[in-house]
Amino acid sequence: MNHDSKHNDFEYEKETFPKTPEHFKQLVVNQIAQEQQKKNISPIKSKKKWMPAKVAAVIIVCATMGTTGAYAGIKQYQARSQQYLQETGRITTPESSSEEETSAASDTTDSVAPATIVSEESGLVTTFSDTWPDVMLELYDQDGKYQKLSTPYMNVIDAYYDGGLLSIYGEATEYGLNTLGDWFLPDRIVINDTVYLATWDINGIYGDEGDPQYKRGAFHATVELSDADLPDNCKVQIPLTTVRDPKTGYFYTQTISFYISGNTNVKPAITASAANGATVTVGESKTSASGTYLSLTWNFGKDKASYDQFDKIISGDTIHNWIYCHIIDSNGNIFDTKTDSETFSSVYFDSNDSGDEHWNNSGESTYVDDDGNYCFQTNILLPALTQDFTSLEVTPYVHLKDGTETDLDFAAFRVDYE
Repeated sequence: MNHDSKHNDFEYEKETFPKTPEHFKQLVVNQIAQEQQKKNISPIKSKKKWMPAKVAAVIIVCATMGTTGAYAGIKQYQARSQQYLQETGRITTPESSSEEETSAASDTTDSVAPATIVSEESGLVTTFSDTWPDVMLELYDQDGKYQKLSTPYMNVIDAYYDGGLLSIYGEATEYGLNTLGDWFLPDRIVINDTVYLATWDINGIYGDEGDPQYKRGAFHATVELSDADLPDNCKVQIPLTTVRDPKTGYFYTQTISFYISGNTNVKPAITASAANGATVTVGESKTSASGTYLSLTWNFGKDKASYDQFDKIISGDTIHNWIYCHIIDSNGNIFDTKTDSETFSSVYFDSNDSGDEHWNNSGESTYVDDDGNYCFQTNILLPALTQDFTSLEVTPYVHLKDGTETDLDFAAFRVDYE
């Protein structure tokens, strides 16, 4: 059983889903505020910290649009799904001002798994269903309160997918505009029959004008997939619903579906030895056009003294004390997880019966494993690390509230991939 308070909150949300309009809208407002303001998250009592949100401090290379040559000699369509990621700082596009910079950007993209952007202009094909996917009904429709609705709320206009990140842009239909504020995405998107937690926004949903650069009723949804194991080709299903109708007691549902493909550079899990002899495991890592996901675990064995240097930070009373890492890849690129990492939340599950749930966040934790070994673990997402690499050098360091930083050289390590 997971005793993490965040996980238990999620369980509560799942069991009582969907919420009343007021509660639901407040959840969305809070989520959007967190994304925009990038504030620290309060520490929790267990020996785990959730990373404060950060914006990547360096420019990364964004993937090319569509398939190779699809728009040769033609002005490329600016996908709103990609534009939204750029505006929120999740991905950025390099701005070359010289031939040297252009060449450097080209060299970088050669080893990056490209993103796929499907749009109406490049032949996006969607299908409409007046009900939810079976897996959603199995999870939530225990009392037959979810009813079909055959009039579409919106149309999907384009989608960005690179194997590590999915972004979707849609626009409300005339019916969707007339009912704006009644329908929404229930924080879930289905990919290959697995339910993933998603963040979303509908422009003007609260009766205001919303963002002037987007149409009223414009829809955005993003799913973080950096640590998900997905095939190259995926079926995406966007389930929409209303709040409970006070007259009938029903929720009215529908789904928009499409197929999309994308791939990443995946490296297998690998182990190395830290300077003090501790075993470090780098879990399966995935590099895409939107960055690299790394899961690092130090096993100090019975060396409690080394472990305590991590644990005292994790279990400390102030959220301003953190353990970060300096990372150098085989291409000479240098990253600092204090400034170059991005927060993420990856949650997905199959059904109520399987018990196969995945809950993962950026953050760090200390724990004692079943064999009594002292361990430190951290999950890192580096949006700037889009280039393939053959080695990593990692040095953790302590950052204190007063700005003091101390390298933990005894825990430094290097991994080499064949």
